[in-house]
Amino acid sequence: MSDLQNLLNCLKTQVGKPYVLGDEGPDSFDCSGLTQSAFKETCNINLPRVSTDQFFVGVAVDKNDLQAGDLIFFDTGVSENRPNHVGVVIGNNKMINANSYYSDVHEETYYSSYWNNCYFGAKRVLNLEAVFKDVPVESEFYEYIMKLYEKGVVEGYSDGTFKPENSINRAEVLKIILEAFEVPIEEIGELPFSDVKKEDWFFKYVLTAYNKGIVQGYPDNTFKPWSVVNRVECLKMALNTGGVNVAGNEVSGYKDLTKDKWYYNYAAYALNNALIKPVSEDVFGAGKEMRRGEMCKVVGKIMG
Repeated sequence: MSDLQNLLNCLKTQVGKPYVLGDEGPDSFDCSGLTQSAFKETCNINLPRVSTDQFFVGVAVDKNDLQAGDLIFFDTGVSENRPNHVGVVIGNNKMINANSYYSDVHEETYYSSYWNNCYFGAKRVLNLEAVFKDVPVESEFYEYIMKLYEKGVVEGYSDGTFKPENSINRAEVLKIILEAFEVPIEEIGELPFSDVKKEDWFFKYVLTAYNKGIVQGYPDNTFKPWSVVNRVECLKMALNTGGVNVAGNEVSGYKDLTKDKWYYNYAAYALNNALIKPVSEDVFGAGKEMRRGEMCKVVGKIMG
């Protein structure tokens, strides 16, 4: 029996069980507890615990292309512009979800007027191929790493890994953003940097970015291509190269994000559009090293 059939059978056996906020089964569930339990039990897919985080896994699917097994998300108005409810599509425009309105695990159409108005998005996690052994389909970075991988922008390591948690340097960042946004690459020219030679693989990327005003060097006439880049440096380069206007974006509640910071609007845009997560409830982590997976997510989301 396929993973999909096992999943659907599992969900159908839960119909009628009580809805209890915070429960993960086996006798009662909340919405994300049901999806997490069912996918783990039948497909060995480890979804995050809450619906807001589950929305960041898998690959985005248009509502008109939904298939059985897809996760379907809703914003019922409890949270601001983010999903707070999830169900699983079972076919014929129906889903199974645990919800407080019916007080149980319920099978119903997601095309009712209520769910239509609350619809937020959908993700597919079944039948996806994990190209890199350290980037499973349930990873929040999977969709974006695969988008850039299939475009030829990024690649993995010889051991079959991508190392999404590794830091990323200035030269690597330039290659990703220039190729992702299809900026014409310049290969002939001069640079004022003593640490960038014409024979370096990254020469053409630094040359292009420098000539287009995407990057500058340091007062000692170096570029420091091997220096690790932090989150706000990456955001500025990616958003500017992607042609995003960040002016007017505001956010509050983070100790390291005040309006006098040069990176305030970039970070605010990133948070408002879920490009990147803060390191804690009240700290954005402006100076934290950007990770490879995070960089792919930022660029992939800007690409649309």
